[in-house]
Amino acid sequence: MIPSRARFRPNRSTKHSPADSRLFAQQCRYRRLSNRTRGELACEEILRSLGVDFEPEKIMFYGTKGRFVIFDLYVPTGYNTGLAIEADGGVHKSQKGYDRQRDSYFEAVGIKTLRFTNTEIIKRPDMVKKRILEAL
Repeated sequence: MIPSRARFRPNRSTKHSPADSRLFAQQCRYRRLSNRTRGELACEEILRSLGVDFEPEKIMFYGTKGRFVIFDLYVPTGYNTGLAIEADGGVHKSQKGYDRQRDSYFEAVGIKTLRFTNTEIIKRPDMVKKRILEAL
């Protein structure tokens, strides 16, 4: 079900129920699905050519406070394990510390993250395909 058009933005200073966080996450996912980058779309084509099942814009909740992340592409590899593929744009140059912290947390719980720039995915698809195969 597509979330309603009404925007929900949780206020960080007040507590919200897990249902509020889920609604907000679904709205974020819906917006992201309608605004995919060329790199994400090219990476989807690479995964399809490999015959790999994947989910675009996968929501993953973590911690106890309703926090979540949305992976660009997620490939389940087993029970509670998977491979997250991130097509990084320019904004990721300024948030490398956050990305490293997030990747290490999810690796500890069984989700490996591969990061590629949009340019790498578009200009070097063979390299991307090779790294994905190695990770699977």
